[in-house]
Amino acid sequence: MTPRRPTRPLLPLDRQHLAAFTERHYGGTLQAMRIRTLRGGLQATGVFRVQAQLRNPAGRRAAQFVVKLAHGEARRELTMYRALEANTAEALAPRLLGVAHEGATALLFLEWVPPVCAWPWRDVHAAGCVLTRLARLHQGTWGPEPEDMAWAYEEALSQSASGTLEALQQVVRDRGVTPLRGAVPLTKRLIAALPEIRRALLAASPHAVWIHGDMHPGNVILRRRASGAEPVLLDWARARPGSPLEDVSAWVQSLGHWEPQARRFHDTLVRTYLVARGLEPIMDRHFRRLYWMAGACNALAGALRYHVDALGQARTPAKRAAAITLIQKWLRVLRRADASWRAG
Repeated sequence: MTPRRPTRPLLPLDRQHLAAFTERHYGGTLQAMRIRTLRGGLQATGVFRVQAQLRNPAGRRAAQFVVKLAHGEARRELTMYRALEANTAEALAPRLLGVAHEGATALLFLEWVPPVCAWPWRDVHAAGCVLTRLARLHQGTWGPEPEDMAWAYEEALSQSASGTLEALQQVVRDRGVTPLRGAVPLTKRLIAALPEIRRALLAASPHAVWIHGDMHPGNVILRRRASGAEPVLLDWARARPGSPLEDVSAWVQSLGHWEPQARRFHDTLVRTYLVARGLEPIMDRHFRRLYWMAGACNALAGALRYHVDALGQARTPAKRAAAITLIQKWLRVLRRADASWRAG
């Protein structure tokens, strides 16, 4: 999470809820409070950093924490935090400090995790540590999906894929982006094959595996520990049963779109995950086919749409060029998946 310029939060971030939680959790009387909006990804909207000053008989003390507003289906994130605690895996995420409810919105009070540095991912070892953490998540015995976390994900993915295609067609038509014209038939082909791709991908993981579902550099922070830096995974609103390769490919590919070192050591990073899972670090043809199929699912789930929308909203040549570059990187993932799928 990277702080933006402070802005005045909108309801339902009620200061009464904040004051009640702060005084109950930290003790003392609230004297002052500062609220900053934090950046969010596909699901992480309504996220705020709160810095508070309290007074108690021992004197003044400072406290800071994060508040996340979870609306509707996003309230399932609360269940995921509790599941992590129940499985003694809470170290994978920020600690859930408390919860308040305001109508259909849950206010999640979360630990503020100070990052070691703004961009630690030039270090391949640090990037590999994230994959080791994912291996721990994927090895958890989570049991059946709780009723309040039920999500018709395959239907949601189909809708997202169709929306991605429509957005891509629109920018090609309205913005005249010639280099992206070939992406339309490619995307149509993969959407038509998506049900079969999903069946093949999920069949390769016969046992229920819980995945994070939204792995990218904006959703990972390195926490400083006595034993060294430790990755903490943020924004669990898309957590669900799925293929572990969806998390692995999302992390390695999205990181590689920004960091040359991750591209250079792509296979090394993937093998780091396999070793952490206790699997043979062999990336044969079958494995790579599944890997690129998982990458295509991630692209169609929202990663590609995010950058297509950014292109549609670009107001300067620099922003337009940056958006096109990132779109083309995700399209390379789609092309690899398309070639792998048709090769059988």
